[in-house]
Amino acid sequence: MDSKTKMLSGMLEAQFQYSAGDDEAGSITLERTLKMARGKDLSILRQLPADVISCLCARALVEDVQTDVVREFIREQRMPAMLGGCCEQWPWPVRLYTLGRFSLVIDGNPMISSTKAQHRPLELLKLIISLGGRGVSVGRVCDELWPDQEGDAAYKSFTVTLYRLRKMMGNDTVLLSDSMLSLNNQFCWVDSWELQRQLTELEQQCQQGKPGDIDMLTQKVLALYQGHFLGDENSGQPWQLATRERLRSRMLRAILTAGGYLERAGNIESAIAIYQKGLEIDELAEDLYRRLMTCMVSEGRFAEAKAVYQRCEKILATILGIEPSTNTMKVYANVMSNQNSGLRLVHSRV
Repeated sequence: MDSKTKMLSGMLEAQFQYSAGDDEAGSITLERTLKMARGKDLSILRQLPADVISCLCARALVEDVQTDVVREFIREQRMPAMLGGCCEQWPWPVRLYTLGRFSLVIDGNPMISSTKAQHRPLELLKLIISLGGRGVSVGRVCDELWPDQEGDAAYKSFTVTLYRLRKMMGNDTVLLSDSMLSLNNQFCWVDSWELQRQLTELEQQCQQGKPGDIDMLTQKVLALYQGHFLGDENSGQPWQLATRERLRSRMLRAILTAGGYLERAGNIESAIAIYQKGLEIDELAEDLYRRLMTCMVSEGRFAEAKAVYQRCEKILATILGIEPSTNTMKVYANVMSNQNSGLRLVHSRV
């Protein structure tokens, strides 16, 4: 058996082992095969079904198996990420960062917008992402970006802008079909898409998972959420604000759900850490202040719970000019009641 046949055979064996649920054997076979592939022409691997090779490459990247070989193969072959290959470690030709700021990275190089000619294409890109990234109506795009132009003139502006955007990112990254625009998720990675995928996984784990898994997933989500959607944008377009609020609300719900699960599992310290991180995302979220105070009281950390309430009171007064809600005041009253009970108990023992 020649080396090329051995490579193909080894990859198929690894895929069979993974499919059978024997991940350990699959990883060993995959590493052995990829070591054999070093320095050889890897184009032979394109003879495998696209979903198989994509899945195996993703496995190698996630498991840190011969990653330099795998990345080189993906780039040389310009291999798209299939369902099995959609992992953050994939060497995506285009990466888009929208959480906390906007950044476009092409083949590992951040693109710096320095001309007016680039402004409109980037606005088109932000709009496509804001409207979901898939199946975005050209008519909606024209209405949002060229509201003062007539139909034909707006469409002409759109076609010129789309041409410039494709020239910037690559022709296969922005798809147009039946008057619908989509970012090609085989070549584009978007942090807000990854966030939503991880949030879905976290929500599912909260229904049936283990506290350790939930804590780990929550930390990954918090690390990914670097700020509100297009948070450095000053335009305040309705289509930006709607997506920003939707993602912010979903993040807070996930934090409360995960924190509540950890509380019930008795992992109070992890819940406290998650709620504190949540307040870095939204310092006006009274639900988080209440949960944080409740956790601290359960741990006997009365002074810290009191400081949490004072922080809540000050921030609401400074930013919104309001007092904490009745529910928040009730939790604080419980803090003080528990603290006083503790003090009376100490005094009675003296």
